[in-house]
Amino acid sequence: MSDKITSILVIEDSAADREMFRRVLGQICAADVQVCFAADLATARQRLDEHLVAFIILDNVLPDGRGADFISELAQHRDWQKIPVLVVSDWPTPFMFDKVRNARAKAILSKDDFRAPVIRPYIENIPHAAKRA
Repeated sequence: MSDKITSILVIEDSAADREMFRRVLGQICAADVQVCFAADLATARQRLDEHLVAFIILDNVLPDGRGADFISELAQHRDWQKIPVLVVSDWPTPFMFDKVRNARAKAILSKDDFRAPVIRPYIENIPHAAKRA
């Protein structure tokens, strides 16, 4: 195991979707990668204060706000602005694509596309995060 623990924060309010994210990330993440979950933006802010987060997977529709707006908040925060963000939404719209792209998210995907082969390239770009092939 590496001395470095990489943390991925998944911000998703649906328990079923959180379980799907956990399973897919379990297939592609190294054993020393910690995956943390938040069901809303308030909990996400708390997790970001508590953990060194290397990557964020973010739903767009959350009980206390929009993920696309949260990306702008991340960009303005000194400690969080460099964390890469992948937005995953049930129904990504053209407006959401533009907003997310302008806020510097890595990509926006539909939840149907959240499968190991699609997600692996994003995880491989996080130092120490991906399982070695």
